Amino acid sequence: MIDDNELRALFQAESDEHLQSLDEGLLALEADPADAETLQRIFRDAHSLKGSARMLGIAPVEQVAHRFEDVLGAARRGEVALTAPVITKLYETLDTIRALVQEAVTGVSARVNVAEVLAGQVADIDAEVVQVDEANLPGHVDEWEWALAGINRVLDAVPTMGAVHLCFGNYGGQSIQQGSWEKLIGYLSGLHCDHVLLELAHRGNWELPKLKEIDDKIRFGLGVVDIKSNVVESGEDIARSIENAAEGLGAERIAYINPDCGFWMLKRSVADRKIRALVEGRDLFEGR
Repeated sequence: MIDDNELRALFQAESDEHLQSLDEGLLALEADPADAETLQRIFRDAHSLKGSARMLGIAPVEQVAHRFEDVLGAARRGEVALTAPVITKLYETLDTIRALVQEAVTGVSARVNVAEVLAGQVADIDAEVVQVDEANLPGHVDEWEWALAGINRVLDAVPTMGAVHLCFGNYGGQSIQQGSWEKLIGYLSGLHCDHVLLELAHRGNWELPKLKEIDDKIRFGLGVVDIKSNVVESGEDIARSIENAAEGLGAERIAYINPDCGFWMLKRSVADRKIRALVEGRDLFEGR
C-alpha cells in the first residue's frame, strides 16, 4: 500500500483515468483492430500507468502493465495481430492491473499471483528470444531468493529462448538504484534462461571478475554503449570493451552485445550514431 496519502490519492485518480481509457480502447479495437489512433492512445496510457507504478515502487502493477504495453507495442509495429484471442488476453491482463492498483491503494490483498499471470502471457510468444525485464531487484538485492522463484516460473513458460534484463535504471542520465552485481551472483546463477543482459558500459568493467563466478550455463548480453552520456563511442571503444569482457569472462559466454538500458532518453541523432558505433565495434572485434 502507498503510505503517503497525497501520493495514494493521486495514483488512484491517474490510474482510474488510464484504466477507463484502456477499457474503452480495447472495446474500440475489438470492433476495429485497424484503428491505429486508438492503439496509439492506449499504448500511451499503458506506458504512463507503468511509469507511475515504477516511480512509486509498485512492482506488481509495473510488471503487468509493462507486459500489456509490450503487446500493444508489438501490435503498433505490425508484429502481433489484434485477433479475438489477443484482445481477450488483454482484457484479462487489464482486470489483473485493476486489481493490483486497488491493492496498492487500499492495502487489501488482490490475491494475484503475478508470476502465474506473466507465465500465462509469455507462453503465447513465439519470438526467437523472449526477454523478461527485472527492473527492481538490483536496488533490493536482499529479496533475490523469492524473486528468483517468481521469475523462473515465468521463464519456464517461455516456449523458445529465455533471457533476463537487469539494470540500475535511468532517469535524466542518472542511475535510479544503487548496488552491485556482486550481491546478485546467486540470483543470476539460478536463472532458468540462456543469457542475462547487464548494464556494464556506464558502470565500467570492474565487476567482470565477480560476474565470472556466475554459473557457466548462463551467457551474457553485454552493455557496451553508455546511454547515460551524449558522448558517442568510437568503433574502437566498443571493440576494446568487448575484448576486455572476452578476456574476463571468456568469449564463448558472450551471447550478445547491446546498449545499456534507457536509449529513449537520448536524442535520436545521438542514439543513431551510438548504434552505428556498436555495429562497427562488433565488426572490428570479430575481424581480429
